[in-house]
Amino acid sequence: MLFTVNVRAGVLQGMLGIDHESAPLVLPSDDLQEGWGTPRLDAAVCAGQRATAFSQSVVKHRLALAADDNALAQACLERRLVLVENPEAEPPGGRRLAAEFALSSYACAPLFGREEPFGVLLVDLEGEDQLPSAERLRFLELFTRQAMAALENARLLHRLEGAHRELREVQEQLLQGEKLAVLGEMSAQLAHELRNPLVSVGGFAQRLVKLDLGNERATEYAAIIAREVRRLEEMLGNILAFSKKQPIRLEPCNLNDLLGEALELEAELRQAAGINLMLDVLMPLPELLGDCRQLRQVLLNLLSNAARPCPGRDADRARRPLHPARKGWGIDRGRRHRWGIPADIMRNIFNPFFSTHPKGTGLGLSLSHRVIEQHHGEIEVLNGVAGARFIVRLPLRPPGFDMGA
Repeated sequence: MLFTVNVRAGVLQGMLGIDHESAPLVLPSDDLQEGWGTPRLDAAVCAGQRATAFSQSVVKHRLALAADDNALAQACLERRLVLVENPEAEPPGGRRLAAEFALSSYACAPLFGREEPFGVLLVDLEGEDQLPSAERLRFLELFTRQAMAALENARLLHRLEGAHRELREVQEQLLQGEKLAVLGEMSAQLAHELRNPLVSVGGFAQRLVKLDLGNERATEYAAIIAREVRRLEEMLGNILAFSKKQPIRLEPCNLNDLLGEALELEAELRQAAGINLMLDVLMPLPELLGDCRQLRQVLLNLLSNAARPCPGRDADRARRPLHPARKGWGIDRGRRHRWGIPADIMRNIFNPFFSTHPKGTGLGLSLSHRVIEQHHGEIEVLNGVAGARFIVRLPLRPPGFDMGA
């Protein structure tokens, strides 16, 4: 019988029992003439051994990890082999165990790791004409030591495999970081090169829009060019902002004003997409110290992302408080749960250059996450019955800020 130690609970738990019925699943019978081969111990054999009635009885047993209760605990706590010749003279726990399994005499061999006990192996001595010799007991001790060494090696191998997996993950993250750094540098250089001609194109397009071209279609084309140039300039601005980490400039920020400005800037986009917005501020948002320009950009990025997947519906809603115990302001994205963010996308939404939108740069949410972190805040994404909700929490004063400074 194998009992394992639960030091915290102070018990010995039965784990496995091998008897004459299940032993042949691994070892050949004594009447075979050929020599023993390598024992086969696969999943089917293990399952067969655990399924026997004897093993099931062992598993149901728990013994106190106390030397004055049973010989198994004594062997475990004293780190020595204990031979029980007369079970009836044993303490209460030992007597109950012997009566349950009809033990006449047995040996208890502890299994020890380097730091703490692992368990106890109980060997029934039924059928022995006399007590085992010192040589046989020594063999039992050597066997348990070899078994424990194998268990320790298996543990170390498992830890080594885990450490190897973690190392591979860190290595992949470093490689990905290097790739992103190179991509960011190249993107910044390209953005600088494209910005100057775009300014010229956009300026001439705006002039054409203001002129009376005498052709309705030409005027429409000029407006499209001007609008797309603005979009490209916004994309290049995001790329430049991402490639160069900008420090925050603390100043008093009125969140109510920032929210109003962000909604006004996004009004044209919402009207073009046929989106209605409901502003639900249950109480005035408090003033805080932060970078107003960057926080306004965070709101713009959240509103822009919320509006994209659901044209023609009541898509956005800003409100406060979101939860009585966790104050913050948030943006609901979508009005139905089916418009939430799938799990495989959720884990990547803050990664740079990740976007599910064909015209997106994948930098808006990444930049927003960076800005919130610089403000010592946090941004959380939750899927709910109304869709995906982005919750932003910001401290009114950054940690370490001196009010007298």
